[in-house]
Amino acid sequence: MSALANYFDIIYGSPRFDFLLQSDSIKKYTKSLSVATGGRGREIASHAPLLAMIGNDFNIYWEYRDGVLDVSPVESAVVLYQVLERFGNKPFFYVKPSFSTLKCRNIVRLAQENNGIVLGCPKWSYMEFYSKFYPQRHEIRKAASFKNKKLDTVFLGRMRADRPCPRVAADWTDERYKYPVYKSQVDFLKYPPPLVGVESVTPVTGTKYDESRKQTEIPGYPQRPWFVERLREEIPVTHIEGKTTDEALDIYLDSKIQFQPHGVGPRHAIYESMMLGIPSIIPECSYLDGIVREHNFICSELMHYIPVDDINAALSDEKTYQEISEGIVEIYEKYMTNDAIVSGVLNAIERSILLNGGKSREPVEQKIAD
Repeated sequence: MSALANYFDIIYGSPRFDFLLQSDSIKKYTKSLSVATGGRGREIASHAPLLAMIGNDFNIYWEYRDGVLDVSPVESAVVLYQVLERFGNKPFFYVKPSFSTLKCRNIVRLAQENNGIVLGCPKWSYMEFYSKFYPQRHEIRKAASFKNKKLDTVFLGRMRADRPCPRVAADWTDERYKYPVYKSQVDFLKYPPPLVGVESVTPVTGTKYDESRKQTEIPGYPQRPWFVERLREEIPVTHIEGKTTDEALDIYLDSKIQFQPHGVGPRHAIYESMMLGIPSIIPECSYLDGIVREHNFICSELMHYIPVDDINAALSDEKTYQEISEGIVEIYEKYMTNDAIVSGVLNAIERSILLNGGKSREPVEQKIAD
């Protein structure tokens, strides 16, 4: 039996973790489960998607923000600051499904300075589609045969031409908070800077904000329409949007390949597609882990390189396509189910503790998630 069985009091802080809490694996580690309450409902800290596992000697914090694109210098450290301000620097593991060695470097440093270790783990989608069809995935896959597919490459989602994805930089620091956070997040901290009292209005939403909280925008980075048109220079792409969850499933099953132009970070549709055994074309991003890279088609960040020959081979040859699809399903069931994610993280933590004489000091490398 695991030394961590019935060890943790879990504080459930965000519906983004519903998927994990459906896992049988997490139950064996759970002594009690409580739901956090806050300003927007289930919140451990303001606007912080967290699940906290509180133990006697150390804690585990799961944090699920969507990451940033590689054009952004770093990911904001605001959530870890909030965790430290609430729970102190009791030894901890900080688990990030959205993890980039490059973009999360400040989060790693902040954790190390406060008795913590950051671990990556495979991602899941916290959207309705995933939670609805995950239990049925084995049966659904049977309907996804190559011969039944009427569409080649599909982008299923909003172009967002009317409301572009924000491209902003985390660049606010002071003597207390030396690792950058977004200016719009400073009021989530225990010691925010004073307001300057000059109000502005956002042009898109009409929301009022104080000038000192105005985000630093990164100009010139392409939006989704640009990526779709770039891919269309090489491969025909069908764009579909405005569908219900059930209609979206039909489109997935009708399509051979999905295109995934990023939003704020990598799209949740990547993981929805993998759940069904459908490969995706994905622009490069440092948040893509080894699992995602294994059987999907990874382009360069701005689509200068597109693996056209490999894509066309999958579109035209049933045997090639089937091998890719089966590879996706195999790696999904091995690493990306809720039981696999929970077991992988907790086993890595147990190994780390055992290797360090019972102290949670040094991380154990999770190669597949790096």
